[in-house]
Amino acid sequence: MKAKGVSLFLYVPNGWVLEFLTPFMSSSFKDKLLKWHDKYDTKAMIEDFLEAQRGLKEYFAYIHIMETHMPFFPPNEPPGDDKTMSKEELWGKRRRTVEYMDSVIK
Repeated sequence: MKAKGVSLFLYVPNGWVLEFLTPFMSSSFKDKLLKWHDKYDTKAMIEDFLEAQRGLKEYFAYIHIMETHMPFFPPNEPPGDDKTMSKEELWGKRRRTVEYMDSVIK
């Protein structure tokens, strides 16, 4: 993709996947993912992507949403405390987060 001028964003902070993806990452991007590993900071990944893709004509982005791990980050909602929410509230917040990411990627 790089040879064709297409920027590649791989936001996958899973440890077992990193070894396969690191050859395709800049060292600064790899450092970010290592920082996010075990923190599941979806908000930081989304904000980083939105900042980085500005001005690019073509890009491919894959953001691995850690939807099974808190905190969830649906936009335009107050952060709240995921640990004090009911199971129904938590699943709703998780669903809204995934739906938002699906809409951004499309």
